[in-house]
Amino acid sequence: MVQARVPKGLAVVIYGLHGLLPTGQVRGVRRRTPQAEVDRLLRQRLGQELRVNVLRLESDTGHLFVSERVPVGYQLPLL
Repeated sequence: MVQARVPKGLAVVIYGLHGLLPTGQVRGVRRRTPQAEVDRLLRQRLGQELRVNVLRLESDTGHLFVSERVPVGYQLPLL
């Protein structure tokens, strides 16, 4: 579930673990997307449950990084 908008993307909670969905990994956001549109897309996702894939889990720090746009076959989605 998306908890908040943070400077680098969206703060999420997955199975009780806090993580980050970076802005560049949000579905609908591209490099040339205007900032106002990016803000709108991110605000729309606040409070929503999203289907994401884990990109990286840093065991030392406990940081979890997830993505909405991982190529098919890269990893099974978290349900």
